[in-house]
Amino acid sequence: MIYGRKQLVTDEEVKDIQTEVEEDTEQPMYDYIGVPYPEGYISQEYTYAFNHLDIIDIVSRGYEDDEEEEFQKILSQI
Repeated sequence: MIYGRKQLVTDEEVKDIQTEVEEDTEQPMYDYIGVPYPEGYISQEYTYAFNHLDIIDIVSRGYEDDEEEEFQKILSQI
């Protein structure tokens, strides 16, 4: 379940990632952060940062209104 959008990985998480790949001084930004469904947020250990290209299937869409559509337009410019 998507829990948030436009997520920066924290310094501690970047260090874990950098041990596996080459050094990078910038914090990576991901399109989404997800949590298990139906549990929701349990702890930081159960959150997953991913990008739009990683989505294979959308099972259900939540409530969307005009405000959400405007917000999506703003996010697409970032």
